[in-house]
Amino acid sequence: MRGRWSLGLVLAVSLVTAIAPGSTLAGSQPDPDLGDTVLGVVGDVRYAREVQPNQSGGYGYPTAGCGPDAFHLIGGGGKAGPAATTWLADASFRSYPESDTAMDDGFEQGVRGLVGGTSTAYAICIRDVESKVVHVVGADGDSDLRSATVSCGAKRWHAAGGSLFIATTGSWAGSSRPWDSGDAGTVPDDGWTGTAYDTVGGLGHLGITVGCIAGRPVRYVQGAARTVAPGATVTVTASCGADEQVVGGGQSMTGPARDTRAVVSRPRDGSDENTIPENGWTAKVHNVGVATRKVRAWASCLG
Repeated sequence: MRGRWSLGLVLAVSLVTAIAPGSTLAGSQPDPDLGDTVLGVVGDVRYAREVQPNQSGGYGYPTAGCGPDAFHLIGGGGKAGPAATTWLADASFRSYPESDTAMDDGFEQGVRGLVGGTSTAYAICIRDVESKVVHVVGADGDSDLRSATVSCGAKRWHAAGGSLFIATTGSWAGSSRPWDSGDAGTVPDDGWTGTAYDTVGGLGHLGITVGCIAGRPVRYVQGAARTVAPGATVTVTASCGADEQVVGGGQSMTGPARDTRAVVSRPRDGSDENTIPENGWTAKVHNVGVATRKVRAWASCLG
């Protein structure tokens, strides 16, 4: 595992780094791999997980890495503890060392909540496929309801996974999912979008990142909607096909982000013969508001 990175290193402009197949921008066995469990490799996709005890003050920052040079980060997820007292806050694509700006070496999941317990990060990495990471910092606002969107760019690029970052104490992530720009068709392959609740009324550091690939088909699955009552928690899933591997995913909720917070958003294993979480996505959402909301999971599936 590695220590918390400095937000001061993130510029308030978009950051794009393209990775050609076979390139070696990722560090060999980068520091995020320490303490990881490699869950397996399916085709060109590698899945890893890190579980870390929460730090003093109820913070957790597990970071799962991509391992060998051939693999580059394109998606990731995380898991907090008890739904009523912990939540996902700041998730990041990471580079090691930090002077490497590719942001393709590991996935860090920030968790907030009570002291004690553990947090989990998942890294989804790919090899022999052209990939890139795009990151933008959201503009300050005058509301506790924040949102941000990032684009993969040219049409040949397709969104795989993404992450939402909200830094202020007590803030949390809401929706985080693939995004359609409004171009021809309605396939959400153009980038990533997300919402957050910001405890400092619009001035908290907000960032959003997308991992993009070219030359391989990606299918986007929106799971069935479930309702979540005030004070309750719901788990939702989205499944890939038998010949597909999940490369990213997220969740969406109705209503404002101050009412619903993400507790789990991670790759899932289905009923196949292995225990690798390549079969889809699962999300858990807790309703802290006063109205019933609807929740869905999303999965990006590599053909």
